Amino acid sequence: MDTDFDLEKQLLPVRLSRRWMQVMVLCSLVPSILYLLLKSTLPAEDDRVWYLWSAALQSSGVVLTVLVAAMCFMYFRRVGEVSPPVIGVGLLCVGAMDLMQVLAGYKMGAGQHPLDEQSRQSLEMAFTVSRSVYAFALMAAAAFSPLRDRLTSEMARRRAMRTMFWGVIVFTVASLSLMVASYGGSSVQEWTYSSSFLRSAFLATPIVLFLLAGLYVLPVHFTWHGRVFGQVMILSTLPMLLSQVHLICDQQQAGSHFFMAVTLSLVGYAIPFVGLMVDYWKIYARLQNYYRVLQDRMLVFQQTRQVSERGNDLFKQLMHHTDRPILVLDSSHRVTRVNDVLAVDLGLSVGAKALPQLALTRPVAKVLGERVGEVLAPFFEKVDQERRAVLLDTPLPVEGVDHLRDLSWRLIPSFDTKKRIVAYLLVGSYGK
Repeated sequence: MDTDFDLEKQLLPVRLSRRWMQVMVLCSLVPSILYLLLKSTLPAEDDRVWYLWSAALQSSGVVLTVLVAAMCFMYFRRVGEVSPPVIGVGLLCVGAMDLMQVLAGYKMGAGQHPLDEQSRQSLEMAFTVSRSVYAFALMAAAAFSPLRDRLTSEMARRRAMRTMFWGVIVFTVASLSLMVASYGGSSVQEWTYSSSFLRSAFLATPIVLFLLAGLYVLPVHFTWHGRVFGQVMILSTLPMLLSQVHLICDQQQAGSHFFMAVTLSLVGYAIPFVGLMVDYWKIYARLQNYYRVLQDRMLVFQQTRQVSERGNDLFKQLMHHTDRPILVLDSSHRVTRVNDVLAVDLGLSVGAKALPQLALTRPVAKVLGERVGEVLAPFFEKVDQERRAVLLDTPLPVEGVDHLRDLSWRLIPSFDTKKRIVAYLLVGSYGK
């Protein structure tokens, strides 16, 4: 049996270890490092091949966004935190945008669309919008997360949840509208790429948002809740930021840089997925440990109860067959049991059998008389102080039962496992 098992420690929020965090950061940096090291040795592929590979890789990202969104909703059901479903909705919107990028990239790679500047700008703009939507979803979720916990009344919480629900609806509609506006040479696209300044500002927007989310908003959220979900959201901002950096790099190699941006986005989706899987795995391991310790303790409890029942049976036999009067009292000096011998003398019996319920929970002064209660009071104090049995040096003046005054009485304390007095036995005998 695990004697060091601590239930309160088992209920603490699960967090990723430093090793897991280091692995995730390393996975975020390795693609860019390898690309920079191997850039000069890469074959001079046509951009159509890069876009075709990007579409194939991005299709995996779409599936991953759906899986992570589903895990966010499952996490909400288990923990009750409101930020995961907000991020889950944001991921579904981003997945829909990525799906349109998959179709556009495949058509560009397969030669169905011309590989001109307008097609590249449409794909670039759609990718930037989807990163911005994801960054905004992260910050919105972190901002709304403490709201439900700070509200005290149930009515206020319902109103807050209703407000957040409609906010999610508006966010979804706005995201889909931006997605539609990113394609087809729209006026928004023409205005955005009308000058190099506007283009640079537009492409830098996700970088600023991810920096703000990763360095301030999400760390505050993690400080508030302290769970794995907050950690993986912070870590996912790094590959997302690097993906946008690749997108605005050398336009002479736009195809390869777009492939690296898609690769890093896939890493950004994989980090929450792996992190939440680790969270569920740790929770499962804790439950397994908890059930194992619980089974061990239940076995010990059953064995202890059997020993206690045997001791209780032995005590009952002693109470019924001894010729000494015995009175059992609780820690408040109330009578809980009277044996047959004393019950007959006190009139608490039918024939020769005691009816302890007639004396149950009554003060000893009500059972043996007020004078007896006054005599016993100092002996109770002596037993409590000395923590041992004491012999009464004063006869007990039990009213109507003269022969009980001739007995020698002993007050014996009974202790629990923590050495606290839980009962007293008042036992009478002839002689000392």
